[in-house]
Formats: sequence, structure tokens, C-alpha cells
Amino acid sequence: MSYETGPVPGCDRCESPAPDLGLKLGDVDGEQVCHVCRQNEIEETTFLSEREALTLALKDFGMTHQEIADWDGDISKSTVDEYSLRINNKVDKAKRTIETVEQAE
Repeated sequence: MSYETGPVPGCDRCESPAPDLGLKLGDVDGEQVCHVCRQNEIEETTFLSEREALTLALKDFGMTHQEIADWDGDISKSTVDEYSLRINNKVDKAKRTIETVEQAE
């Protein structure tokens, strides 16, 4: 997945003109997808909170924790660090659960 900042076409899913609305675009399976569509996809398929899903969506597009904090404007880098830690903990817990279930079969 890649992160772009310049003028790029809109989102292939919602057809929003990304740069005009301040949306970030990234490549997801060959589609140009805005961060809102990616966030919604993550929220629908995981147990991550809204903020965690947003953080993961922006990280998927290659943004650093500092870039996410600067872009958002309402949170600090340490808050993004905390969201990332929570994401990793939830992913690790899910992986352990899957391993346990598979071993029980």
C-alpha cells in the first residue's frame, strides 16, 4: 500500500474527489481507495475502535505516527503510538485465539 500527497484521482469506491476534500488515498488491492473507505472496511471486519481503524487505515497508506498526528490535528504522536499499540495487541490476541482453535480441532 502506498501513500500519496499530490493531486490524484478520487476514490475508486466512493468516487470522492480526494484532494478536494482532504482525503488521503492509497492503493488497496489495485484500487485507489480513500482513507474513509479503508477505515470503514477495517471497522466492518475487525473489533478495532473508530480511531484505531482510522490509524490503521492511514498507516496502511504509509503514513508515520507523526504524519498521522499532524494530519489529524486533534491528537499527538503519543496518542497515535497508543492506538498502534492497541491495534497490535488486538491483532496478536486474535492470532493466538485462531491458533488455539486450530490446535483444538
